[in-house]
Amino acid sequence: SLVVWQARKIVREYKESKDQSLDFFDLISEACKRVLPGKTGLLFATEIAVIYYAVFGGRKQEIQSNEYTYFKKSGIKTVVVVVLCIALCELVVMHLLVHHWSATVAWVLTFLSAYACLQIIALLRSMDSRLFIIDEKQALLKLKYGFVNHTNIPLEKIKTVELNRRSFPKDKGIIPLSPLDLLDSHNVIIELKGEHTLNRIYGLTKQFTAIAVYVDEKEQFVNQLNGLIAKDNSI
Repeated sequence: SLVVWQARKIVREYKESKDQSLDFFDLISEACKRVLPGKTGLLFATEIAVIYYAVFGGRKQEIQSNEYTYFKKSGIKTVVVVVLCIALCELVVMHLLVHHWSATVAWVLTFLSAYACLQIIALLRSMDSRLFIIDEKQALLKLKYGFVNHTNIPLEKIKTVELNRRSFPKDKGIIPLSPLDLLDSHNVIIELKGEHTLNRIYGLTKQFTAIAVYVDEKEQFVNQLNGLIAKDNSI
């Protein structure tokens, strides 16, 4: 198909560029955008990613000095797995109850709920290969939360980076990177000099002026990022 052909072409291009920060979702998204117009390509890429990550998982790799995980110390994976197990139990009970009223409705609701669970599994399994990256060569901070949320922030657009675990106002342009806001936490807030775009699944976007993230090695992350920002500002 055209998508497969474009994916192979893009893989060759990125190997030549030696950009090792790209993974399956980046490649398939670019391939789908080249073949399908507008948000249709991103919709198609998301569906492929859900199946791929749920079945094969993300590629675990050796973490480099400019890469940071966000799920090991927060315990988010354990929390979500527990919630997922509870949801699956409730799904069985719901199906049995609704089935007495309408078998068709019961199976539709079951399918939709099962697919939502599949998306969560795909998200958890994609985290290992989609890390935070401080890319000094491209002067970018690449933030990825699995395949669900991602944004590339130019270092020159960053105003401040600080350790912060306090709750933040919802109407001040500050948003969480995590789509699991009610279950997840943050320990770093990155404030920008202007608005920037957070890319979400299915081609959805959200504007922000500050973003809250959880970083396992938060002190190292903040120090490295502030060092590069100071270096960039001095030029």
